[in-house]
Amino acid sequence: MNERKNALLLSTFALCLLVLAISGPVGRSWAQAPVPSDALDPQVLVGPLLQYQARLTSVSTGEPLSGTYTISFRLYNTAVGGSWLWEESKDVPVVGGLLTVVLGDVTPIDAALFNGQALWLGIRVNPDAEATPRQQLLPAAYALGLVPGLVLSTTSPAPALNVRNFGSGDAIRVDGNLNVTGNLVGGTHNHDSLYYPKATSDSRYVNTTGPDSILGKDASPALTVGQSGTGIGGYFTSTSTYGARGDTSSTANEQAGLLGVAGWTGTALNNYAGVLGKSSSGLGVAGVSDNGYGVYGTSSLNYGVYGTSVSSNGVRGESSATSSNFAGVYGRSASGAAGVYGQTSTTAPGVLASSSAGWGLFASGGAGAIYANGNSTVNGVLTTQAVAYSSPRTHYYSLPGEAFVQKGTDWFNTGGNGGACTTAGGAMVAPVNLPHGSIVTNFTVYFRRNHGASPPTVTVNFDRLFVSTGGYGIVASVTSAQPGYVYDGYSTDWGNYTVAAGHTVDNSTTGYLIYAYWPSGSCDIAVMGVRITYTVAVAE
Repeated sequence: MNERKNALLLSTFALCLLVLAISGPVGRSWAQAPVPSDALDPQVLVGPLLQYQARLTSVSTGEPLSGTYTISFRLYNTAVGGSWLWEESKDVPVVGGLLTVVLGDVTPIDAALFNGQALWLGIRVNPDAEATPRQQLLPAAYALGLVPGLVLSTTSPAPALNVRNFGSGDAIRVDGNLNVTGNLVGGTHNHDSLYYPKATSDSRYVNTTGPDSILGKDASPALTVGQSGTGIGGYFTSTSTYGARGDTSSTANEQAGLLGVAGWTGTALNNYAGVLGKSSSGLGVAGVSDNGYGVYGTSSLNYGVYGTSVSSNGVRGESSATSSNFAGVYGRSASGAAGVYGQTSTTAPGVLASSSAGWGLFASGGAGAIYANGNSTVNGVLTTQAVAYSSPRTHYYSLPGEAFVQKGTDWFNTGGNGGACTTAGGAMVAPVNLPHGSIVTNFTVYFRRNHGASPPTVTVNFDRLFVSTGGYGIVASVTSAQPGYVYDGYSTDWGNYTVAAGHTVDNSTTGYLIYAYWPSGSCDIAVMGVRITYTVAVAE
């Protein structure tokens, strides 16, 4: 057994020294090398990276090695055994025994590994086994400065300290007083009523120079602004974005990001909304604009604007514009949802459109201008280029044996579909006409064979003929030797065989036919018919 020995020194950002002896077909040993003067600057690190430098020598002669070696590095949270938490392998150039590599630039090292737990580094020069013992990662001297009383100072415009928590917990928790001699800017400040009285006009409670938040912890309002005079209860302005914004994560009925109430005594809303307006007699939500939208609603998951009424219009829009580019109600969606959504549980229409001049309803869209889940009634003319199904519909195209013909030779097409056959041999054909753009999925051929006979093998192809060149291609092919025949107890055997096709019909350049070929004449085998299964996504 070869002797292995190693030593390891790890700074906060660079793994610098390692001495290691490895056993294997070619003996190698590791010797200490000086710490490089150009170690990685922590300010330019994109993610957790470790620099590693070593000296590689022959274990048998002690001579330094040169060449390229495949070296694997692993991090463990145990000194012996266990499963590795991170692994990276790379081809490392070695010159005069010296090598320098950066760990984590091939396989990123998860920063969460450095959470204070003990870590060990395992090193393996392939194809040798991993060296033992593993080397524990130890903090650099400066890292020991993270003790009570630590002072971080800088003259740089960059923050002296960044603390982030990408989980659900707090980035920093302070149990005690937080003494801030400078500005506390940005983020969310949780003010506990145990420490502060109700908010007044004091700048301690709402930051006057930057964003701030007031968060409640119970069912009471987090902030109440009242007005007993003739003025506005609350007035918010912005020079570039929303004057006021309301958000809610609740999906319960009667919940809204913003709620406005004016003498409401009516029915509750059986849904939730971005903006909810209530009125017992006037307008629930009113929007007026000289140039832009009177009311504009958008949503990434639900309704941009939702209106309901027990006796009149849930949402009503009017426009006096004469251009076709404007509408009483305009709905737009860029996420696959509906621009305008209407629903009904009675005999009344979910969406009712009428017009005395132009369009009562105008819709445009990429996937489909209008989607109806149920019956649609049009009292008038419906003009459309195509109707798209919600999912492709399956159709069948069948040809009986009597559809096959052959020129110049003896052939039979018996009445009552006794099947098509030829006594002279050769081919029989039948034309096929499928919708353009449909997708052929399966091709099935039905055969009849005289019981006890040994007829020739008949090949039936579904062919496409190129009208410009005269060439042809085979879409699907079936032979009479494939089916499992069943004797009918009289004089004939019956069998059929289906093959997958997967072809899109192109009637612009191609014609289609069924081509059945008898290598020798015989009516002991006949083609009773074929069936083509295809799907259609758009009805034209």
